[in-house]
Amino acid sequence: MNHRKILTIVVSIVVLAVAGFAVCRQYMLPTRIIVVNALKTQQADIVLCNDHPRIKVDCVDAGEMGSLDGYDAVIFYARRHFLTPEQEAEVRRVAAEGIPVFTKTLRSNDFVENHNLSAEQIATLQEYFGNENRQNFRNGLRYLRHIATPQRWGDQTYGKPVEVLKDMFYHREYGKYFKTADELTQYLKERRLYHEGGQRLALVSGITFPMEGNREHVDTLITMLTGRGFNVYPMTCSGRKREKMLRRLKPDGVVYMPMGRIGNDTLVRWLQDENIALFCPFPFSQTHEEWMDKSVPMTSGSKNARIVIPEIDGATAPYCIATQNATAEGYLVHTA
Repeated sequence: MNHRKILTIVVSIVVLAVAGFAVCRQYMLPTRIIVVNALKTQQADIVLCNDHPRIKVDCVDAGEMGSLDGYDAVIFYARRHFLTPEQEAEVRRVAAEGIPVFTKTLRSNDFVENHNLSAEQIATLQEYFGNENRQNFRNGLRYLRHIATPQRWGDQTYGKPVEVLKDMFYHREYGKYFKTADELTQYLKERRLYHEGGQRLALVSGITFPMEGNREHVDTLITMLTGRGFNVYPMTCSGRKREKMLRRLKPDGVVYMPMGRIGNDTLVRWLQDENIALFCPFPFSQTHEEWMDKSVPMTSGSKNARIVIPEIDGATAPYCIATQNATAEGYLVHTA
C-alpha cells in the first residue's frame, strides 16, 4: 500500500470522526440546563421533578456561577440577585452564541436577563416556574429543552402550564386544588377518606403551597391525622383570606406550620373564643444531626418564628416533625 492510499485512509478516518462528533453534539447529547440562585428547596424540587432521561440539570448558588460552557439553557432566579461584572460578561458571551437565558422574576423591578427568547416564550416560562408544582417544574424543563435544542433526539413533548390557585385547599394528590372546603369534602368522600362525624382539622402549611417535590413531611402528617379519624383540610393562604377560610371551615382544631403569627389579633381571639386548639409542629431548616446535637443552637430567628411567637398566641405542641437533609445528589429535602 503506497503512502497516498495510507494518507487517504487516515484523512477519511479523521473526517468521519469529526463528522461523527459533530452529529453526536448536534443531535444525540442530552440537553444541559443550569439553574442559578434558586432556593435550596427549589433546587431540590426542580431536579427531583425532572423525569426526562435526556435533560440534565445543574443548580448553583449565585456566587458559584462561573463558566456557562456546555450548557444549552440558563435559568436565573431573580431573588436578591445581581451579577458581578465577570458574570455579566459570561452571560453576554453565551447569549451571543444563541443560548436561551431566562429569568424567573418575583416583581417588576427585579434583576432580569432574558436572551434568545420571544415575549411569548418568556411569558410561558414564567407561568411554569411561577406556579410551583410538580407538573410545572417537569413541563417547564421540557418546554425549555424544546426551545433550546429542538433538533436533539428524544422526546420533545411537554404539557401546558397549570395555574396554582392562590388561597386554596389541597390534599395528598398532586395537582388537585380546591377553592372551597365543600369541594375538598366532596373529594374526600369520593376517595373514601372522609370520616362521618369526625372532627375537622385545618392544616395551615404556610403562605405558599408546599413544594410538591419536597413535601413528604406534609403528606405524612395528612396521612397520620386521617388515619386517626380526623377530616384534614390542608390550606395555603395568608392575611384576611386565611381568617375568612378558617371561619368558613369552622374547624375543631388548627395545625399550623408556623412562620410567625397565624394571623392578627382578631383571628387569634376568634380561635380562643371558639375554643379551637392551635398546634404548631414545624419543619426545621437544618439537618437531623444538627437538630440532635445539643451544641448546635437553633437560630434566634427560627426560634422566634417557629416557637416563641406562636406560643404567645396560644399555640401548643411546638415539636420538630421534619429536618432538612441532603439526597444522594446533594439536594436538600425535608424528611420526617
